[in-house]
Amino acid sequence: MKKVAIVTSGYLPVPATKGGGVEVLDEYLIKENEKKKYLNLTIFSSDDVEAKKNLKNYKYTSAIFIKTPRYIQVIDKIIFKFVNNILKKTNSNSYRYILQRIYYINKVSRNLSKINYDSLVLENHATLFSVLRKHGNFQRYFGKYYFHLHNEVKNSFRNDKYIQNVTKVLGVSEYINSTLRRKFSSMTSGQFTVVRNAVDSKRFAFDLSLNDKNKIRDNLKLPRNSFVFLYTGRLNKEKGILEAIKAFKKANIENAIFLVVGSAFFDTDIKSNFEIKLKTLIETMGHRVRFTGYIPNEKLGSIYAVADVCVIPSIWEDPAPLTVLEAITAGKAIITTNSGGIPEYVNKKNSIIVDKKANVICNLERSFKKVYNDKESIEKMEIESKSIRKKLTLEIFYKQFVNSLNPNPK
Repeated sequence: MKKVAIVTSGYLPVPATKGGGVEVLDEYLIKENEKKKYLNLTIFSSDDVEAKKNLKNYKYTSAIFIKTPRYIQVIDKIIFKFVNNILKKTNSNSYRYILQRIYYINKVSRNLSKINYDSLVLENHATLFSVLRKHGNFQRYFGKYYFHLHNEVKNSFRNDKYIQNVTKVLGVSEYINSTLRRKFSSMTSGQFTVVRNAVDSKRFAFDLSLNDKNKIRDNLKLPRNSFVFLYTGRLNKEKGILEAIKAFKKANIENAIFLVVGSAFFDTDIKSNFEIKLKTLIETMGHRVRFTGYIPNEKLGSIYAVADVCVIPSIWEDPAPLTVLEAITAGKAIITTNSGGIPEYVNKKNSIIVDKKANVICNLERSFKKVYNDKESIEKMEIESKSIRKKLTLEIFYKQFVNSLNPNPK
């Protein structure tokens, strides 16, 4: 059984007790590995009481939880508040865990030098390549370290050497792989492969009786006969949620509700300026918009079940948002944009794909009206989503991941 270490972000834990798209994917890998038993997994994660409890359920995965000292947590919060409230930087989120990540990386690096894993997987953040800087780790893991790439690398943090020598980049889409190849032209095509995301069908692919749907709608304070547009995910500028709500307002569909599920930092007490602005806008729209706040991933399936159409309005180059996978797996009609890797997962039969650069608000408005007034088109889109989801299972995701962890000497 191959010994594989997965180094997670260092701020949200795995198992994913506090949410996080990448963290949820890691938990899926752990669960699927319990069935297939191909790997002996070690997860490096930030410390969390609930995550520790959950991990006891797994036989083939262990974890090294790294607890951040209290004084570092306090200083990080002060830094974030200063950057967010005083400097008012638009990318203030990136300043949230600066010291915690430095501490975490140093601890992981030291641990990696003590055990020689067969494969080392770094999850998404270019800062994590810094674990190779010390203790002879670069030589130890040369030819067997991998980069599970979910987002564009805009800052290498002086880790160019380690990134360019990676054994394989496991990108969630062809699009995201292309961004790294453009950044590091010396890298070869053999260093890249696509491992497409997936979500747990048991959480999302199920049908509810009308009575069960009514109970959920009652709990969410949704009129039973209303038409529900659903947005789930982070509430930040890039996700296009502000544009979507403006478009919904312009569409002025009397019997429609826009249901918003999510928060900028998931289950934390940190609120960004954008999220506060968004919440204020939502409150001015009265009963037409419902804002639920954070809902754990394992409870999202019932929310999707009572929605009529899922809205994924990204206005940045979104590599492969899990919300797309969730909507497809739930068998839903989708309104989305031609952002990044999204068109690699959806098609024109199961979704309306809006150009994110050309009058996106007006195009979203027209899309809202179109699906509301054409129930037959929704049924056809739902059928296509249910067909697509057969190719996006956790079993396929896990097999692609495992098959990618093979040495490829350059």
